[in-house]
Amino acid sequence: MTTRVTFGECPVCRQGTLEAARLPNAGVLVVVCDDCESQWRHPGEATGGDTVIREEYARLVPADAEEVAAAGWPEGTVVDTP
Repeated sequence: MTTRVTFGECPVCRQGTLEAARLPNAGVLVVVCDDCESQWRHPGEATGGDTVIREEYARLVPADAEEVAAAGWPEGTVVDTP
């Protein structure tokens, strides 16, 4: 089972869910849409297409609730998926 931290609907595609993700071994957290793959540096910046970051993080993995809290991000919704 995988635990994901989500932050609501993607403001770009309006179809995907925003999820906390991290770049392994770098400690970099981003918010990424699970559908269109738009990315932001912080959940508060996920307001539309004009705030999307253009950096490519090819090997993102889900960030857990502890990592999200340690980054000072707002509490998201914790979802367990098979």
